[in-house]
Amino acid sequence: MHKLKISVILDILLTSAISFVLFFCWIRFYSGNVLLSVFASLFITFLLVFGLFFYKHKKNIKKSITSKQRKSALECATQFRFSEPKEVQKFFYDILKEKYSVVNKSSGLLISLEDKLLFFIPSFNKEIFTSNDLANYYSLAKKYNATQLTICSTQFEDNAKNLSKAIRTLPITLLDIYETYSQIIEPSQKMPDKVVDTESVKLTFKQILSYAISRERTKNYILLGLVLIFSSFFVMFKIYYLVFGSILLAMAILTRVLPHKHKAQISSIHL
Repeated sequence: MHKLKISVILDILLTSAISFVLFFCWIRFYSGNVLLSVFASLFITFLLVFGLFFYKHKKNIKKSITSKQRKSALECATQFRFSEPKEVQKFFYDILKEKYSVVNKSSGLLISLEDKLLFFIPSFNKEIFTSNDLANYYSLAKKYNATQLTICSTQFEDNAKNLSKAIRTLPITLLDIYETYSQIIEPSQKMPDKVVDTESVKLTFKQILSYAISRERTKNYILLGLVLIFSSFFVMFKIYYLVFGSILLAMAILTRVLPHKHKAQISSIHL
């Protein structure tokens, strides 16, 4: 809990510093009053940072995972997709049985949690998990008298997410591949058997974009952006340095405040 609070404070301080430099350089470029530039930059920075982090907190944005974790999660998703469902289920059974009392059923795993019974379903045979799939697994969970239902899949359609939140008779948790990896697979230090070679698979635009705005890029954006920003004070055509430096600093800000929906949560079971 303390670590989370410290990380949020550091994000706010870092974002504030970058924003102030960005606004000050542009306001100072058009204004000859240094003091006015400082106060105007502080005011705009406060509004921006407050707005961004208030929105982030209100929407309960999930913590990001690293690029290495993201790559491993996608690798797991690929191997699960090309594996037999029973082999995927056995993979999770071998992981969970080390900590819990687990019964392997034909359609999922029953996990005993003190006075609760969790029906755990690894469903990776489809690219997108639908509301119809959810309805089918809900029926199975009721059949086994489960008190909780957790489903892991590559990704979920919005209707399935909304339906899982609307159902009150049975607590339902949906974990996408990133959440499944960081919460269950990574702590076990096990990876699924490699049934298909993916070394030559090219990155998609979405993956490239995720890489560009990942938190690991913040340091590079800040250093390059500051170099260009401060260089603008010593060159004749400073506007070009300001423009490109501003773009880099803006990217640095984006890496700290954009949503990263990959925080692992799994109801009341902690794996």
